[in-house]
Amino acid sequence: MTMDGHRTDTEDAAYFGAANRNKESITLDIGTAQGADVVRQLVSRCDILVENFKVGGLKKYGLDYESLQAINPALIYCSITGFGQTGPYASRPGYDFMIQGLGGLMSLTGEPGGEPQKAGVAVADVMTGMYATVAVLAAVVERHRSGLGQHLDIALLDCQVAMMANQNMNYLCTGQAPQRPGAGSRGYSSRAHQYDGTGLSGPTSAGARFASGLADRAGWQAAFGGQPFAFVGYAGAVSQCAPAFG
Repeated sequence: MTMDGHRTDTEDAAYFGAANRNKESITLDIGTAQGADVVRQLVSRCDILVENFKVGGLKKYGLDYESLQAINPALIYCSITGFGQTGPYASRPGYDFMIQGLGGLMSLTGEPGGEPQKAGVAVADVMTGMYATVAVLAAVVERHRSGLGQHLDIALLDCQVAMMANQNMNYLCTGQAPQRPGAGSRGYSSRAHQYDGTGLSGPTSAGARFASGLADRAGWQAAFGGQPFAFVGYAGAVSQCAPAFG
């Protein structure tokens, strides 16, 4: 079934396939004593457990970190939540759309002067999974040294803020909130896109050597005395380049 209600030739769910490929599945009702006991049996011989219940949600089933760590001291228990295990928002649920907004990604996505836009994929979810993987691997290394597991606290909001990279640092350096750059970027020479009906083209350059090469190809060297974009700043460079791309 498609999002607009039309039936397809398959009953497969695309999102389920993307999230669960190459996994061996088992269905358990952890609300029953039998189901929770199966989890404990699996934990007794497993290396890593990943869960994304709300904070404290597994404690009533006896499946919280403290309970399972007593069964398997080497267990690496990775908890993924919206806002982490502690703090004023810890008890709140979190999901990708919300985190993209709160974490600042939407404020930087879209055209200058336009409305904030959500990224085309669940970036916060995907990046949190990658950060969680790094944390788990670090815990595995530590377990080789100590023989002990640990409880990993991974929050969607933490990961979203971390992936903002230089945009957050721009604010700390200048005191000015970064604005939506559209196709441009203050970390690289501006990317002026042009659509010809069949494709989207646009050069990009990062660093003086690449900027000089761009100027050579565009015939700008003479106009700028062999030093294109020198000391003109971001806005000046954009104004120099934009006319060449219509």
